[in-house]
Amino acid sequence: MRKRILLIIGLFVLVNVFLHIIGRIQADVMNNVRSYVRGEGLYAKAQKDAVFYLQKYVAMGNEQDYQAYLDKLNVPLGDRQARMLLMAAEPDRQQITLAFLQGENHIDDIPGMIQFYQRFNQFPYVREAIELWTEADALIIKLQAIGEQIRQAKVGENNQPIADLLDELYRLNQQLSELEIQFSLVLSEGARWVKNLLSWITLISMGLMLCVILYISRRIGLGIEKTERELLISESRFKALYRTEMLGIIEWHLDGQIFDANDAFLNMIGYSRLDLSNGRVNWRDLTPESGYARDEVALKQIAKQGYCTPFEKEFIHYDGKSLVPVYVGAALFDGDEERGICFIIDHTEIRKAHEDEQLLATVFNASSDGILICNNNREILAVNNAWCRMKGYTELEVIGKQTDMLIKEGVEDNFHHKVWQNIEDKSTWQGDVIGYKKDGNELHVQLGVNAIRDENHSISHVVMTYTDISEHIMLENKLREMAHYDFLTGLVNRSLFNDLLKRAIERAKRYSTVFAVLFIDLDNFKPINDVHGHEVGDELLREIAQRYQGSVRGNDIVSRFGGDEFIILLDEINQSTDVNIVADKLIQCTNQPINIAGHTLRVGCSIGVSFFPNDGEDGKTLLHNADEAMYAVKATGRNNYLEYSSLNS
Repeated sequence: MRKRILLIIGLFVLVNVFLHIIGRIQADVMNNVRSYVRGEGLYAKAQKDAVFYLQKYVAMGNEQDYQAYLDKLNVPLGDRQARMLLMAAEPDRQQITLAFLQGENHIDDIPGMIQFYQRFNQFPYVREAIELWTEADALIIKLQAIGEQIRQAKVGENNQPIADLLDELYRLNQQLSELEIQFSLVLSEGARWVKNLLSWITLISMGLMLCVILYISRRIGLGIEKTERELLISESRFKALYRTEMLGIIEWHLDGQIFDANDAFLNMIGYSRLDLSNGRVNWRDLTPESGYARDEVALKQIAKQGYCTPFEKEFIHYDGKSLVPVYVGAALFDGDEERGICFIIDHTEIRKAHEDEQLLATVFNASSDGILICNNNREILAVNNAWCRMKGYTELEVIGKQTDMLIKEGVEDNFHHKVWQNIEDKSTWQGDVIGYKKDGNELHVQLGVNAIRDENHSISHVVMTYTDISEHIMLENKLREMAHYDFLTGLVNRSLFNDLLKRAIERAKRYSTVFAVLFIDLDNFKPINDVHGHEVGDELLREIAQRYQGSVRGNDIVSRFGGDEFIILLDEINQSTDVNIVADKLIQCTNQPINIAGHTLRVGCSIGVSFFPNDGEDGKTLLHNADEAMYAVKATGRNNYLEYSSLNS
């Protein structure tokens, strides 16, 4: 209401300002037109005087008359110069002023004349006047030329041209007079048009303003009626709010008195209405000492602005032991500096929920298992500290990202689809998977995925728990390695070799291929072991193992059977000469000196060879026959190889 009244006052002020501006514009326009009309009068008078003195000069021959003619001609020439400067792209106001002064215009009129020309030169009446002015200036130049011709004829005492020039001068004077009259008429007509236009604008503006004022007044009347209805509704709502059990309402005083309170507040703090009537309920007495400082901040706010920002505090319950957490907002009654109304919301359940939430957050981040929570669109909503440490990501890097992009578990392309399908059907999934850390390293985890469903039994959230089983997997791999690989050289041990030998036999039978078994025993190894110790002997065995692995193909198998015995399975050979080449390489690499702990050591090797299927169709027979051939080499000089078939022949 107040704003609308101020709006009406503002409109009245605006109307007055507008009328003042319109009047000022009208006055300026009329004054500038008057200046140009006056200038036109000076222009016309000077032009006529110039013609008069020129005619007198012809008749009398007096030089003073000719000089008077030139002085008078200077006036229209000055106005012409001013017009040409005004038409320039960047008018020079100083030069224009000098030109107008030459045209005998008053110094106070010149700024308005310049401004009028610049603002209204495209206005139809002004444009027409400028055209007349330009045409008159052209005739002035012609007048100047006639004067010069008369001067020359007069000096030459030739009367015949002078007579013709006087006739032309007479016609020129008539034309200039007509143009000067038209110029004044056009400017006068333009001034009347502007005056009428501004008058209409004023009348229309006044009418519009009056309509707006009437409209706003009507709105104010309707607003008053609406306000009355809203006050009745507000009163009804307040009564309903006062009777509610959800919101405490009290009428309070700065000294702590509570004059009235609804049942919701009394039930909140455990007091009865009789206690209220007896003055036993005082909000200052109900406030624990820890809340005094915050109350003072609120009271300062209320004293300054009439209300305080809602804040949390506690009231002492009737039992004197427990504290009731509440949310309070208070304000003074209008026109009162000590009494007011206060709204109180019981925060007991909210605080409990907050404490439960904090407890859950503490458990969430204290868990040693990684936890990830996402929505049904697989967008990550939260991860705990253990998950961040486990995966190498920060929380900011993954929040809002898709789980499919960040969690690359599984080797199957449709791994995630299977997991999510299982969650849709059974709400849970669990399994051991190989994931990847941010740096690309593998991470073995036991992943548990559980769905959280809403009241419509639709999945709203999904909780993923990650248990790092990398150490367990490493231990399993270590045990597996110890069971199948030689602890000293890292080569396949006897147990795994026997399994691989069985598979090679099955494969050779299936595809009718041939393979060879080489039984190798090092020569002169025992003396080195006895003289230099087991550590040197072990290092020598490791070196020999590396040399053997480098002498065969990737699909061949090198095994240490124990002590200084090695077995090599050469798979899928084409002819026995292939084995001979490998055997020679093995002997050569064995014979190469080995530098260990400052000692240069040399050993040899004896190799026995058996072929599948010619020398045996099972592993035991093949190994036995290769062993026989090896011992035959030992018996015949060592550091050589022998095929079992050669032994029999």
